[in-house]
Amino acid sequence: MKKFITILAAASLLFTVKPAKAQDREKIFNMYYSMGLGTGDMADFISKYSWRGFGMEWKTDVFDNASLGFGAEWNVFYEDMGYDTYTRDNLALSGEQFRYANMFPMTARFNYFKDNAAGMRFFGGAGIGTTYMIHDLDMNIYRWNRDTWQFLIAPEVGVSYDISPENTILLSVKYNLNFKTKDVPSQSYLAFNIGFGFR
Repeated sequence: MKKFITILAAASLLFTVKPAKAQDREKIFNMYYSMGLGTGDMADFISKYSWRGFGMEWKTDVFDNASLGFGAEWNVFYEDMGYDTYTRDNLALSGEQFRYANMFPMTARFNYFKDNAAGMRFFGGAGIGTTYMIHDLDMNIYRWNRDTWQFLIAPEVGVSYDISPENTILLSVKYNLNFKTKDVPSQSYLAFNIGFGFR
């Protein structure tokens, strides 16, 4: 926890921008549909594109061009590996294998943004937090399961557009990099998000 606070404080000090006046601070709540594509070791376990995911975040402007917030997501990955002979734990088994991964990232977020006169906001930033992951592997009558927490860094770029004074639409791409533990290798994936914001 101390490490997390230190990193967040250091990131804030990097930006020497003018603090936003209290009356100018915009607060927004985003809800979005999230799709995912595994990379690295995650892709080795499930390479299929995921169409199942959901996320939400709350953030507020703290400077004229920067915001802080927090968010949580849920991405579900699934792949039918087909019938084959698979080796696991020094055993060779034949059958159809099904793989599942449920990823629950939770982060504190810092974004730098630039608004334009057309109502568009371009932003880039990163989240720092943790991911609770559940991996399941089903084959014949057997199920192998593992679950753990991993430290997470999640850089993100995106754009939002004002469709009314109270609402925006959002598009973003996020790279969720979960660091390895003693039992589970690094699990990383790209998340493609589209949703709505509410002021």
